[in-house]
Amino acid sequence: MNLFFTVLYLLSRTAGKILVVLSFPFLGLTQYAASAVYQRFNWFVARILLLCYLILLLILVIIFFMLFSYFADMS
Repeated sequence: MNLFFTVLYLLSRTAGKILVVLSFPFLGLTQYAASAVYQRFNWFVARILLLCYLILLLILVIIFFMLFSYFADMS
């Protein structure tokens, strides 16, 4: 879910804010990171940082999936 929100914030800050209202319980770190980045930097730097955040999330998803499959095979 956070990956989707990060991509949405990359495309449009306004669309991200609208979606925050609709799905408040699912947001957390992505909302905090996106709003902090957009308040502190200009739009180009903010989008580059959000792209780095997206890559970091993808790497973490892959690592956790590999760990889950490893521990699932052990039992």
